[in-house]
Amino acid sequence: MPWTILKPATEVWANEWIKILGTKVLLPTGVEADFYMLGAPDGVAVLAIDDENCAILNRQFRPALGKDILELPAGIVENQEDHEETARRELGEESGFCAKELQKLGSFYRNPAKDTGSTHVYFARIAGSVPPRQEKYEHLETIRMPIKELITRVLNNEIQDVTTVFAVLMLRAREDMKF
Repeated sequence: MPWTILKPATEVWANEWIKILGTKVLLPTGVEADFYMLGAPDGVAVLAIDDENCAILNRQFRPALGKDILELPAGIVENQEDHEETARRELGEESGFCAKELQKLGSFYRNPAKDTGSTHVYFARIAGSVPPRQEKYEHLETIRMPIKELITRVLNNEIQDVTTVFAVLMLRAREDMKF
């Protein structure tokens, strides 16, 4: 017997960053249950590499963790943008770099138990620069790291941001992209 949605997901709380949705379902066991989730738009991230085979990363404080972490330039899809358009915009806003062309590495559900969105990850070679435009709640430092070091740090569990880990593993799996 499949799960039955007794009450469609509706907004129960929101602010400018997040929206909490609630739903009621009937489980195959016959149990009724309330579930709550983060109603979030899709996001993108870009694993960008410069001419010296260095990856572009952001060092950013993350309040949920209480510390700085290294992660790819990333952000949410806004105003009906397509994913590639968002990837180009976020790379420029956060790092000040432009992409020559984008190649999709893959997509994943961020946390399907608690989040409605997915993240779409792209690979790019750097084509030039633009003035970065960080949002009012962003304060990040853009750094360059040799791609081989990034791969090693991901494989050694020194970089744990799921989007960065996903991007590096997808890049390593591609036969046509060797460094």
